[in-house]
Amino acid sequence: DIQSYDLIFVGFWADRGSADEQTAQFLAGLHHARVALFATAGVYPDSDHARQCLDNAAGLLPPDNQVAGRYICQGRVDPEVVKRVAARFPAGHPHSMTPERKARLAEASRHPNEKDFQKARQFALRTAAAAEGK
Repeated sequence: DIQSYDLIFVGFWADRGSADEQTAQFLAGLHHARVALFATAGVYPDSDHARQCLDNAAGLLPPDNQVAGRYICQGRVDPEVVKRVAARFPAGHPHSMTPERKARLAEASRHPNEKDFQKARQFALRTAAAAEGK
């Protein structure tokens, strides 16, 4: 019974600016829970888009829940998704494969890495301690 826990960590990969479909359904079904969200995304973790992904995922929770913390790091984007995006959006489109986008995706392919895992551990420890009132 997941509802009996004091704190629930929910991890997901960001998809279209929010949690992936399976996680979105899970979040929508939680009630009266303290939830810590953590995610990977193909974007830089300090970007507005990364923050928006976490905000959108938090918005999937019914209002009787409390978000106890958030963490996001870069993550590899499936090469098939990259191919589909490249084929779908022509040059000049906001989602086209610009040199900057290609560089970001190349960087994302090296994540999550050990540094990301260390930051995630620190996030989890801080969040759990705060939940316990320490």
